[in-house]
Amino acid sequence: MTLCHAIILRALPRRSPLSRFPPAPPAPERVLNPPEQFADAATIQTGWNLYHGYCGACHGDSGVSSGLLTDLRYSPMNLTAVAWYAVVGEG
Repeated sequence: MTLCHAIILRALPRRSPLSRFPPAPPAPERVLNPPEQFADAATIQTGWNLYHGYCGACHGDSGVSSGLLTDLRYSPMNLTAVAWYAVVGEG
């Protein structure tokens, strides 16, 4: 580094590279619209066991993500059985 570069670098304000961006707008409020429950208690328990055995470690308890993966409560893939199976059953 030359003396000229050192003088210029000292003269520049020390700011975070992100400080030049405006703050992010607030996230819109999300509304849950769960489908109607139609399974019996045994089927629901089986689903709970499968979810916690295969999915819960990453997607969180009851589908509530910690930010790493999709929050399953709001996933558009839950809107139809065909869409859900395309992701869960077929990968």
